[in-house]
Amino acid sequence: MMLMSKLVNGYRAQSSGLVDALAATEELVDTARSWALDIYNCKKPWVPSLYRTDKLEPLGEARSMFNFARLLAQKQTPNLRHPLVCIDVIEEGVVSGPRVGLLKESEALLELQQSDTCKSLVHFFFAQRGTAKVPGISDLGLVPRKVNKVAVVGGGLMGSGIATELILSKYPVTLKEVDKKFLTAGIDRIKGSE
Repeated sequence: MMLMSKLVNGYRAQSSGLVDALAATEELVDTARSWALDIYNCKKPWVPSLYRTDKLEPLGEARSMFNFARLLAQKQTPNLRHPLVCIDVIEEGVVSGPRVGLLKESEALLELQQSDTCKSLVHFFFAQRGTAKVPGISDLGLVPRKVNKVAVVGGGLMGSGIATELILSKYPVTLKEVDKKFLTAGIDRIKGSE
């Protein structure tokens, strides 16, 4: 989850032990208050998550898992540093204890924040969000028109792939090519993909 920057929903987070309880938005404060009072009144144990070790593997097995994770990260994201730093930080916390792990995490985060990769990812994040809010367009409450038919220009790899997806999505497709030879090749690619 951390290496791939993937979000998990509440149910998965609870089943994996990342959160203790789930509550609807309107019940959140009451649920948190009740949970805290149960801990205060000794009805529930207070276990600081920083010091929990019940989900950790024995050290030798953990090191093997970290080494495997490093190999996988290098294979899947060979040009990115942060997945390897993430693994190093987690390993430090498991091997040397939570406080040392937190200190290493803080140092690594400060260093990674200055990297070109971080700056690029932050820029991409805000650019992606910004395209959904175009003044004079997205704020007018416009509703997209129904698509009745689609034309695809070019039946090469990309064009035939797009045409195939549209056909599978039940759209009538017109394929435009420069001559009959290329048109036939494009149609054959589409037929081979279905």
